[in-house]
Amino acid sequence: MPRVLAMVLLVTACASGAGKADISELAPDWAETFRNGDAAPADCAPSCPADSCGPDGTCAGDGTGPDPAVPDTRGEGADGAVPPKEVVHEADSPVGGDGEAELPSASDLQPEGDDSPPGDCPDAPLDPSAAIQGLIYQDGDQSSCTWYDQGMFPKYDSPLSGTEVRLYGPKGEYSTWSCPEGRFQFDALAQGSYLVDVRVPDADDCTSSNQPKRLPEAVGEGEVTIVTIGDSIAVVGQGPLFPQILAGFLSPLAEIQNHNIAVSGTRTVDWVPGTPLFENKLVPELPGADVLIITLGGNDIMAWVGGSLGSYPDLYAKMLELDDFLAGIHANIVATIEQAKKINPTVDIVFCLYFNYAQSSYWQKYMGSYTELALAATANAWEKARKNVASLPGIVVADMYGAVEGQLLDPYLADSVHLSAKGHQFYAEQVFLALGGALIGPSPLGLNREYGFHLP
Repeated sequence: MPRVLAMVLLVTACASGAGKADISELAPDWAETFRNGDAAPADCAPSCPADSCGPDGTCAGDGTGPDPAVPDTRGEGADGAVPPKEVVHEADSPVGGDGEAELPSASDLQPEGDDSPPGDCPDAPLDPSAAIQGLIYQDGDQSSCTWYDQGMFPKYDSPLSGTEVRLYGPKGEYSTWSCPEGRFQFDALAQGSYLVDVRVPDADDCTSSNQPKRLPEAVGEGEVTIVTIGDSIAVVGQGPLFPQILAGFLSPLAEIQNHNIAVSGTRTVDWVPGTPLFENKLVPELPGADVLIITLGGNDIMAWVGGSLGSYPDLYAKMLELDDFLAGIHANIVATIEQAKKINPTVDIVFCLYFNYAQSSYWQKYMGSYTELALAATANAWEKARKNVASLPGIVVADMYGAVEGQLLDPYLADSVHLSAKGHQFYAEQVFLALGGALIGPSPLGLNREYGFHLP
């Protein structure tokens, strides 16, 4: 039983490593709040169809189901399909070959002398495996969080038309606009790496946490500097490490400077402003950084629980202190992010949301008959934590939890915590995906995309 409770605490704290943006408003119940302080969605009536429940507990449309006039795409890709969670690329082939298809010319995407958006949605691509398409929408209820937890909900959201979308590829830069239905697409793309940049200048935030601002500019300038800080996830494991693989995905688009300064065993307190790691390792890298990747939180709870807890009362006493402890983890990460932003206001910050480690055989062996209980408890914690992580303004979230939700983690792990070669490949893919990356080739990635924005 102690191992079960420790596992629940571990996953809860890892998931809650970042939360509300305003440190002064931290409260013990912060993990119970959602984006912008809104309460959790109310439960729908039993008659409400699946995936059609709004934040106020009512069904979409006429109150009995989704509005028949507007498809409900919550949780789906831009083509109506659920984003493929199972796609994992081979570590020795992160990018496809040259291919034979040519990129469309600028005149194909924008008729000469016509700056207006197209009047109708484009036809289905002739070859879906050589096309990138997506949906852009106004997230009226601000319910979208990450790539894996988002969608246009007709009762509250609406498509955004006339939005410029730029595509950076190995053969140049191109642009198009979203149609009245909020959709866009690029056709006949050669194999390789691409970066999608959706531009909504009046938006307060990209609520789906998958639209960086600085990275597309850096790619356009021809050079990108990536800095990674955090714990052993970034520096321990099998095969090439995920920051190195990520650099490989981006290298066809620009010259990449990759600085992985993560330190195994470190906690959030080790990276706050004023510490040697922040001042001596991170600060020198920040002025030139375009992307800052953070993976932190797990070692905090491991140290907090410690090895001396051998009974249920000991762990129960720890659980009573959990809210205050999680608030401290949150405050540390927010302090690091805020100071990093003061030093470099334009840097894109990617927060890596850990796997739910309760989905691994290693931990389930110890949980035994408590496995289902622990899985339910940790999944609930992750759902709340994902909302809190995404609520940080301007954050990009690499949602490892959502990407493998319900799957066994064993192929991605080299031991109880650290990544296997497949795990590092997977981490790199998810960070690339969240940053706007797509791959055309034998193992496609990120071809069907959704972007939610909050417009004031």
